[in-house]
Amino acid sequence: MKKLLPFTFIAILLFGCGANEDYAYGSYSDGTYCAEVDYYNPNTGNSSTYTLEVEIEDDDLTTIHWPNGGWLDDSHFSSTDISGGSASFTSDRGYEYTVTITGEGGNCYTSSYIDDEEEEEDDYLYDETEDVLAEEEY
Repeated sequence: MKKLLPFTFIAILLFGCGANEDYAYGSYSDGTYCAEVDYYNPNTGNSSTYTLEVEIEDDDLTTIHWPNGGWLDDSHFSSTDISGGSASFTSDRGYEYTVTITGEGGNCYTSSYIDDEEEEEDDYLYDETEDVLAEEEY
């Protein structure tokens, strides 16, 4: 029995420790992802939702990329844990954001396709979106 005890202990160490080297549930590898970004400016009351590319490093949201080439990075907000798939923060200008990962990175910007019936309404929304995007360019 005494001879079997050390072998049992070694087996537990070998098979028990390091057996689960997969990432924790909900964590993300460093890289670019598609995300739904909800934006709210409490100063003007403007709010919008975008599908944008975001960058993640060490399970922290570090950068949001706008389709016009601009970006919002962690020099304007504190890196925020997004390992659970969603994060909320307030930028240095007081704008509120909620970011929810929707998939792998790639061409994930909001579609610019316009239905004929919605063209007039979308022209108005496009002008408003350009104003909101202009607020975010640093």
